[in-house]
Amino acid sequence: MDNELQSIIELPTIADIEASTDVLSIRTNAIKVVRVKERFAVKIGYSIPPLEAENMKFVAANSKVPVPKVHANFIDPETQKRYVVMDFVPGTDLQKLLPSLTPTEKTTISQRIRQAVNELRTIPSPGHFGNLNCTPYTDGPEADESTSTDVLSIRTNAIKVVRVKERFAVKIGYSIPPLEAENVKFVAANSKVPVPKVHANFIDPETQKRYVVMDFVPGTDLQKLLPSLTPTEKTTISQRIRQAINELRAIPSPGYFGNLNGTPYIDGVLSTPDNNPIISGPFKDQKQMNQGILERLGQMQSPHYIRLLKEMVNRTLKNHRIVFTHGDLQPKNIIVERKGVCNNGDADFKVTLIDWNLSGWYPEFWDFCNSTLYCQMKPDWLELIPDIFDQYPVEYLMMQVVYSSVFY
Repeated sequence: MDNELQSIIELPTIADIEASTDVLSIRTNAIKVVRVKERFAVKIGYSIPPLEAENMKFVAANSKVPVPKVHANFIDPETQKRYVVMDFVPGTDLQKLLPSLTPTEKTTISQRIRQAVNELRTIPSPGHFGNLNCTPYTDGPEADESTSTDVLSIRTNAIKVVRVKERFAVKIGYSIPPLEAENVKFVAANSKVPVPKVHANFIDPETQKRYVVMDFVPGTDLQKLLPSLTPTEKTTISQRIRQAINELRAIPSPGYFGNLNGTPYIDGVLSTPDNNPIISGPFKDQKQMNQGILERLGQMQSPHYIRLLKEMVNRTLKNHRIVFTHGDLQPKNIIVERKGVCNNGDADFKVTLIDWNLSGWYPEFWDFCNSTLYCQMKPDWLELIPDIFDQYPVEYLMMQVVYSSVFY
């Protein structure tokens, strides 16, 4: 009993965890793992599945597969971030180790992994397909989050959009940013950009899933439509998208770089699980934002490389207007509906922009760079880029360096 009590006393507090600068890994969707008090590794984030810790406990209890011991698994009620407190596991992840291994070492490690897989396979089956404790899958297309069978789209991390009662489209998932619905409302209130009307935005207290209830938008996403469009139709749609972007840029700037209401960025390049203001903002000017980008790169690159990049970043990314930016403008996030004909007799279209989770106040080049760098393998879309965006070639090349350092 005394040993158990001592273990509880030694567990790190939220303050201990947030103060840690020993970052073991940074995952997608602003999830990170930090080392705390030498002994513990703590996984922190908004989109950690509730069942992850239970999975590890189950494996530890039912097999000899080495897994970290889980000490705590909880959500901070103030921030809604989940914390999974585990034993720190010494060693190096295989991704970093692989290039230096000999053929013999690779064979030995492969055997150890195979032993672990075989050990997992000896655990008696419960007789059903699904997650632990007869719960639904939370990964990939199998993750069915609603009784609706009219699935409009399936996003990453078990986020999907379903059509309900003909009129509504409901976005469902654990990792939908709280600000997404507010972004859509802001655009609707301050511009003429067509966006879905938001009716509700809430978290189910039992499952911790977020639901964003919006009007269903008729039409087809541009990604599916592009291969069948004529050159004239592509030109018309490009003009409609450009009109929407210009309308966004006419919204008066609040005088800072950051997300809505003076909140930090959650964009992949600048996201941090703890909303570190040095990296995630908000920033009072572009020079401060550039420093945030360099700090983010410093988490993956050597100080010498960062010193080399610093002058290049500051010389190329400067003197840009602050504009309200979609943040993820690509074909899958553009709904196109045929709407009669133009004055010249050509087909006309209504364009609605969806998926505003990364929106905020960015430098004017941001959407152009994101829309090209994220879509390099989409030639139909790249064909439209010159008609949709003002081009920023120098900034594009600089951001290509930044993105390759962060994501690759």
